[in-house]
Amino acid sequence: MDDERAHLLRELASVWPVARGTDEREETLGWLAGVPTSPAVVDALESAALGDEPAAVRAAAMGALVVHVGGGAADVVRSCFGSRSFELRLRALRQAVRLDVDLGEAFVPWARRRLGGRGRLSVWDYSEPPTVLCYASRRHLLPRLLGAVERLALHLDPVEVPLLEAAWPATSRRRFGETSAAADGPDDEALVRWLERAEEGMHRPAFTPERAAALETVLTEQLAGLVAGLRRRQARSGAAPRPGAG
Repeated sequence: MDDERAHLLRELASVWPVARGTDEREETLGWLAGVPTSPAVVDALESAALGDEPAAVRAAAMGALVVHVGGGAADVVRSCFGSRSFELRLRALRQAVRLDVDLGEAFVPWARRRLGGRGRLSVWDYSEPPTVLCYASRRHLLPRLLGAVERLALHLDPVEVPLLEAAWPATSRRRFGETSAAADGPDDEALVRWLERAEEGMHRPAFTPERAAALETVLTEQLAGLVAGLRRRQARSGAAPRPGAG
């Protein structure tokens, strides 16, 4: 992290409570992943993730909370997966994959609907198939989803087809349906690469070091604008700054 970003995050640690509105709170809570861990920050993130905030705000809070407490956020991840919001459930599933969180019996029927119904869905995400398959593979749930995976294969975007084939070829899926042998299951590393590609943007140019550096510059500029706005609001309200980050 560069010095400017670090300085802005230290400032954010003292002004974040004055954030207002869905977009500003989503952005602010997401950036709290980068401030030093403190009871106040952890409590605020947990409250936002579990509260009645919009799904985007809850998702940002959950992601930042995971950065601060890791597996200690397992119950929050499970709660978010129980949401009716597609966005929040998918974000919770990604965290469950990263933290190895057991989501219980609610996962399989949801995954069947999402994978098997791709052709009928009005809302979906490129990261959904590899995330579902990663979780199901690691939790040994793929035998219960094989039919849904085959229906999904019929409705993939052309750019996704080679990614599924690289991660879990049709020949291996057929053998897996007969034997459920781990050797015929998907390649976990290929699934992770698929997920990373989806999160970067499936139809965007390759994520080169130059593009990454440019993005970091833009993000730092956005953080500077956010902090400046929060500082002004804090000054107008007369609220005392929070004591440091800790």
